[in-house]
Amino acid sequence: MDSITEHFFLDELLSLCNMAGVHASAIGQAMSDWMASDLARARALELRPLVHELDLIAADARYDSAMQARIAAQSEIFLRLEAYFAVHGRIAEILRPKLSHVHGKRAAELRSLLEQGDVAWEADYQARNKWIHFDEYLDNRAMAGPDHVQPQRTCLSSDLRAGQDHATLRLITVDDCCVRLPTVGRVDLRAMFGRVRELESHVRARLHDWGARARPT
Repeated sequence: MDSITEHFFLDELLSLCNMAGVHASAIGQAMSDWMASDLARARALELRPLVHELDLIAADARYDSAMQARIAAQSEIFLRLEAYFAVHGRIAEILRPKLSHVHGKRAAELRSLLEQGDVAWEADYQARNKWIHFDEYLDNRAMAGPDHVQPQRTCLSSDLRAGQDHATLRLITVDDCCVRLPTVGRVDLRAMFGRVRELESHVRARLHDWGARARPT
C-alpha cells in the first residue's frame, strides 16, 4: 500500500471513529434519560394511591410526563444505534471488505498497521448484521410456525421476562448497556464502543507517524 493510499484510509477511519464516538455518547445519555424517566414513572405509580383526590390530575400529569420522556429516550436509543451501526459498517468495509479478493490485501495491511485482531471484531460484525437484517430472522420465524414476535423492547436487566423475550428481535437492557439479539445473544455495547475508541487511538498514532515520515528532514 503506497503512502497516499495509507493516509487516505487512515484519515477516513479517523472521521468514522469520531462519528461513532458521537453516537456512542448520545446512546449513553439516552440510556441515562430512559432510566431517570422510568424511575419517575414508577415513583408516580407508587404515590398515586396516597395522593389526595384533588391532586390526582397533577399526579396523572407527572406520570404522563415521565412516560413521554421514557418514550422519547427509547426512540433516541434506537435512532442512535441505527446511526452507530451504519458507521460501524463503513469501518468494517475498510478493515474487512466483502470483496476480499479485490481489497483483501489492502485491508490486511491496514489491520496489521492498526494492530487489529479478528476475534473481537468478528463478533461485532455479527451483531451489527443481525441488528440491520432482523427481517431475515423474522422471515425464518414465520416459516417455522405461528409464534408471537416482538420487534423491539427496552427494559432493565432485572425486568427480563424468562421464556418470553426470546421472541424479541431487538432487546435493549439500558442499565448494563447491552443488546440481546436472536442467534447472537448478549452484546455488550460498552465493549464494542471501547474497541472503536481503541481503533481511533491507533489511527491517530499512525497518522502522526505518517506526518513524521512526510516532513522533510
